[in-house]
Amino acid sequence: MKQIIKNEPTFFIDAKKEVKSSHFISSAWDELGRKNKKGFKERLRKHILVKEQKRLCAYCNQKIEDEKKTNTDHFKTRHLFPRETLNYENLLVSCKSKYHCEYIKDNFGLTAIDYKKIIHVVIENPNDFFDYSMDGNILVKEELSQLDREKAEFTIEVFALNNESLIKARARIGIDLTYYLDDYELDDILQYLSHYPNFIKAIYTKLKQKGVTT
Repeated sequence: MKQIIKNEPTFFIDAKKEVKSSHFISSAWDELGRKNKKGFKERLRKHILVKEQKRLCAYCNQKIEDEKKTNTDHFKTRHLFPRETLNYENLLVSCKSKYHCEYIKDNFGLTAIDYKKIIHVVIENPNDFFDYSMDGNILVKEELSQLDREKAEFTIEVFALNNESLIKARARIGIDLTYYLDDYELDDILQYLSHYPNFIKAIYTKLKQKGVTT
């Protein structure tokens, strides 16, 4: 996970003006699609994915090249939070995996109160909560308060961020990272290894501190 900076585009602001029903009901999202040109929601999803999330899934941070392999996710689901339906800060783009991220969150059986125990990547910085191990696991930072520790642990569980496939993928990136240490700076490495940037940054720092060379 990494923090996402949102900047509501003018075309979305204008589109909301076409919605005649209350913006605070869940059906407003469906009306938004009907009232605007075909492909509007696809345009919005691409804008969020490319401009704000740098083609990374909002939750697992895997790189996504094909926008068709994504969903526009209402972080706070419409049926629990109808007032958040057209709140731009509530709209994120997730991968379509059925083993982690949006799919797991939406099928977790969350209550409205549970959302207070989940890291919101627009409002909070996941770097304040998470650390990473070379074997690909996301860890909870040791210095956290009990409340923040529970939030970090619950977030990992809700999005299945330590799903086996994600752990293995991050571990492979960690191995690849060792081959770049001697010859490249971190910014250059992030261009080559574009998945899981926060994992790369954390492992890069640890390897440098240990003086690891290839």
